[in-house]
Amino acid sequence: MQLLKVKPTKIHKAKVIQNTKLSDDIYRLELVADLEEVNPGNFISILCEGKTLRRPFSIAGFKYNKLEILYKVKGDGTIYMSELRPNDKVDFIGALGNSFSINNHKSLLIGAGVGVAPIKFLSEKLSEKGIDNKIIAGLQTNITDLLPKNSTLYTNDGSSGLKGSVLDNLEQEIIEYNPKIIYTCGPKIVMETAVKLAKKYNLQIETALERDFACGVGACMGCIVEIIEEDGLVNKRICKDGPVFDGRKVIWN
Repeated sequence: MQLLKVKPTKIHKAKVIQNTKLSDDIYRLELVADLEEVNPGNFISILCEGKTLRRPFSIAGFKYNKLEILYKVKGDGTIYMSELRPNDKVDFIGALGNSFSINNHKSLLIGAGVGVAPIKFLSEKLSEKGIDNKIIAGLQTNITDLLPKNSTLYTNDGSSGLKGSVLDNLEQEIIEYNPKIIYTCGPKIVMETAVKLAKKYNLQIETALERDFACGVGACMGCIVEIIEEDGLVNKRICKDGPVFDGRKVIWN
């Protein structure tokens, strides 16, 4: 599988269109951003007020210069972001990282938590090209109007979709849908389980790894992951060499 690369770009000053609270701690931030190329799997790094290091966020959508991200409020940086209002300015770098490959194969997309962001974006791109795809998503509670119609949603509280964990139903979903390739992003346990099942059923799988980055551009070496290559194990930087990797080649433990 060939994964596309996007080179780091200059610092951008974007304008906030909307900053919508979707659940108790999940927000959708929409920005007007002058970017040349954005692909599913790419991320941006936002400078939050009072912070030295930027915060990375997967891109949930990009069309007609409207950039969309999802974020979970869990610290001072994201609290600052939750207080942004229309017409406020946001300082960010990106788009960064590589992206999911797009092939004309029946595709199953698996996301959980804010890991649904690049999965949603990828589904939109696949659908634009007429490629058969389906999303399996796991969320704590219902998030209104977040996912396209080709989605099966599992929520912990049963507020929408099917009640339960996406993990408990993942194998059956794979058997019933019978995809040729799997794409996934979310908590480590979700991606690792998806990889094990992909190996069991001899399927291709691409994983967008999530981690807090210090620099976001590959300089600090703080986001190393071990990858299996022909000549043995090699260290890769998630922010620079990823975040998308062939899930079968990732050392998960």
